[in-house]
Amino acid sequence: MVVQDWQRLCDDLVPDLQGLQLGVYASGGSPYHYLALAALWGAEVRPIRAEDVASGSLASLDVLIFPGGGFKAMEGMLEPLGTQGAQKVRDWVAKGGMYLGSCAGSFLPAELGDGYWQAHEEARNLHMVKAKLANSSDSIFEGLSSPGVGTLQVRLSKSDHWLAHGLPERFEIVHYNGPLFAPSTEGIAEPYAVATGVMQAVSMTETFTPAEGFMEAKPETTLLERCIAQGAFNGLSSPYGEGQVVLFGSHPEFGFDSLQLGWGEAVKLVANALTFQASKGKRFNRRKSETLSSKETAELFMGCSQTLTQCADLFDDLQSTDADDWLKGQVPSFLGRSAKELWLEASQEAANVALLSSKLALDLSKHEAVLESFWLDDEPRGNQDVGFMGLKQLSAEILEQLQLALKQLKTEPITLNHAYDGFGVHPYQIAVSSYLSAAGLCAAAHLLTVTLAKLSGNDSLIDYRYLLRT
Repeated sequence: MVVQDWQRLCDDLVPDLQGLQLGVYASGGSPYHYLALAALWGAEVRPIRAEDVASGSLASLDVLIFPGGGFKAMEGMLEPLGTQGAQKVRDWVAKGGMYLGSCAGSFLPAELGDGYWQAHEEARNLHMVKAKLANSSDSIFEGLSSPGVGTLQVRLSKSDHWLAHGLPERFEIVHYNGPLFAPSTEGIAEPYAVATGVMQAVSMTETFTPAEGFMEAKPETTLLERCIAQGAFNGLSSPYGEGQVVLFGSHPEFGFDSLQLGWGEAVKLVANALTFQASKGKRFNRRKSETLSSKETAELFMGCSQTLTQCADLFDDLQSTDADDWLKGQVPSFLGRSAKELWLEASQEAANVALLSSKLALDLSKHEAVLESFWLDDEPRGNQDVGFMGLKQLSAEILEQLQLALKQLKTEPITLNHAYDGFGVHPYQIAVSSYLSAAGLCAAAHLLTVTLAKLSGNDSLIDYRYLLRT
């Protein structure tokens, strides 16, 4: 997607989405792609934590987005919410709200079955869609068996659906371990409805690693191929009461490079969902929370800029440090890349992105910017699984992870038991392997800085070189 196409998309969306009240779940997972997209498209967007749900904040929202999960995947999303919070979300949708979920966020409202619901009552209270999982299992992602990680080619199964507007019949989308769905048609009674499958996977691309190949095995057949043969969907919509639920097993909000930056056609799925909800009318504007003084804002941006420059230097150090002993043998491949390829590619790009974010933060420190304090300075809560934190805390977290990765490189290599083993101890997992690694959080910091540039009216400062797929 070139800048001109992106600008045309924004020009089309802003009149419709301006004033749309949108929250992104912040007590788990990775909310930053959705925050940036919504802000750039003109919506009134903010992070929504589990305690905000409990206190009644949903009443002022049109849309609530549950993104992909953190280290504890679906469980990490559910635990802070609790059974009462989950029920509040479902009641809010029934009264007209839109729930939009991707990956782990799309898993939660599906028909997960008594076994999972008995273990996780929160998910039972969040059940809104009559669709079973085509890839359910008791794997390391409890309740879900991963098809793999990387870029899929998908096709529209219902090209006249409102989610399909402006999309070609076939396009590419990022999939990151998430669910594939088999909608049900039997035993449906209000407030449930028949779900409409809109998008199906067609094939994996060369930048996709099937789960069977994470540890460099060469599988004869894959779960993804079996799900494709069954006609499973990775995108669907379903009314629930007076509201709407949109589930993407894949990540339309993710970009296509090694840091999940570089938006492409798939973001139109998100745009179409938000436009549909906006057409139903918008809620009242909320009262803004505490804003920072100009001096406080400038000082925080300057501090973040300095930290991000330090991060860039440490990413450079990663590239120049001999990591071969850590990257041999049972080290997972993702995104169609070997561990060594991903180590070099992600660390190099992350260094460049950190410098670009540092420059933008420094530029913002010199411009007038009225921002609510949480955007820049907000500590993560004790019960959240990654989730949202202010730019100050996010930058510091990246720096801390990089320091740990470099420290671990000096120790004796360890053997990983599976593809998601060793978080917190293996330099590859700490530094580059996923959107939760230092490199992935570097992309998050860039998206958050871009969000703040837009929200402060300084979007002319945004450099799109890593934001759009070329």
